[in-house]
Amino acid sequence: MPVDTRLTRRSFLAAGVGLTVGAACGGSGKKRASSTTAPPDQLEVIQASAQLIAGADQRVSIAVLENSEPLAAGTPVSLAFGRSLTQLAPARPAEPHADGITTKPYYLTRQHFDVAGQWWVVASTGGKQGATQLDVINAADTQVPLPGQRMVPVATPTVADHRGVEPICTRQPVCPLHEVSLDAALNEHRPVAVLFATPALCESRTCGPDLDVLLTQVPAFQDKVRFVHVEVYRSLQASEANLTDGMRAYHLDFEPVLYLAAPDGTIKDRLDGPFDIEEAKASLTKLMG
Repeated sequence: MPVDTRLTRRSFLAAGVGLTVGAACGGSGKKRASSTTAPPDQLEVIQASAQLIAGADQRVSIAVLENSEPLAAGTPVSLAFGRSLTQLAPARPAEPHADGITTKPYYLTRQHFDVAGQWWVVASTGGKQGATQLDVINAADTQVPLPGQRMVPVATPTVADHRGVEPICTRQPVCPLHEVSLDAALNEHRPVAVLFATPALCESRTCGPDLDVLLTQVPAFQDKVRFVHVEVYRSLQASEANLTDGMRAYHLDFEPVLYLAAPDGTIKDRLDGPFDIEEAKASLTKLMG
């Protein structure tokens, strides 16, 4: 299918439906969204992965909407990436994901961006298209830890020591992943899964669904993987000045983010934005393997 040259960045940055990646504060690596609506013959395409890095094969998640609503579960979507709308690589099928996260479905692929700068992704299904522009940065331009680097052994709030964070969990009811501080978890020398997320204050409204998805995996993996949840803010005030020590130590200006680390503290994977039960299970299984 030829690409519709009417596709513009302004038309397709996002729809105002809470599917964009939220930001705790400003900074590189996050996609701001406008509240435009696509024409009836076009799709709305949203970058759900917060930070895209040049020179690495990486997870890229994309949300696709029609008439400001997510596509029906399982709708096949093809994605094509390129430096411009006239220089796109061949489109390829993306994996639909909605297991346990039906309100925030997304499409998943792996992509290698060979250079930093502006890229495009075009989504196609059922004779309709949509696009959004992607900001790809060099690894040297971010302080956010990346796969292959080491986890930061920062002290995080626990049930026994809130470390000035109230509440230590904004989920209702409070989740059980605050028994051990992150630095202590890393000292256990076993695989670690740590989610930075704030269910009550999440700008993207994906933090709560992500945490619920992660909790479904705890019974099957808790004997071998240490799970930790870290809140984004020190209180119920959402501001850059109110970020927790964990967010500051990881230089995060977006959420949610799930880090998966090996027993030696090496980051094996990082899942930005939404993830579903299927992807969480596969990622934890790979971590243990």
